Amino acid sequence: METKSNLKRIQAEKNLLTKEIVQANIIEESKDEQENPIWKISIPGPDGSPYKNYRFIIQVTFKNYPFSFPDIVMITPIFHPDIDSTGQFCLQMLESDKWVPSKKLHQIINLIIAMLLNPSGENSLNKEATEIFKSDVKKFNQKAQEHAKKNAIKN
Repeated sequence: METKSNLKRIQAEKNLLTKEIVQANIIEESKDEQENPIWKISIPGPDGSPYKNYRFIIQVTFKNYPFSFPDIVMITPIFHPDIDSTGQFCLQMLESDKWVPSKKLHQIINLIIAMLLNPSGENSLNKEATEIFKSDVKKFNQKAQEHAKKNAIKN
C-alpha cells in the first residue's frame, strides 16, 4: 500500500527512469487491489542482440517499495534462457536477501536490457532456449528473433 514516503520515491523513480534510460517509456499506470502502484514499461531490445528493433513490455509492481524489491515480470513472450514462460526473470539483484532500498528501478531495467544482450543460461529458466544457446548461438539468435517478430512490438 502506498505511503507518502514511498509515493514520493516512486515519483522520483519515474523522473529518473526517463533521464537514465532514454528509450524506456511508462506506457500504463494502474494499481492493484491493495493500491500498490503498477507500471507497464516498454523497453528496447538492445543493439547487438536478436531482440534489436523490437520493444518488450515489463510490468513493475511496487509493494512496500523501496524497502522490498519490486515485482517485475516480462509481459511480452520472449525466447530467452534467463526468462521463463511466465515472464519471471533470473536477476540476482531481485533476490530479497540482496535488495537494498538504495537501488533504483532504472538500475534494474538496465540489468534486464543487459541480460537481453548477454544471455547466460547459467540459471536456466527456459531449458529449450538454454540448450539451443549453449549448442548453437546462431540458431538461438534466429529463433529468438523469430519469437520477437511474432510477439514483440516492432520499433
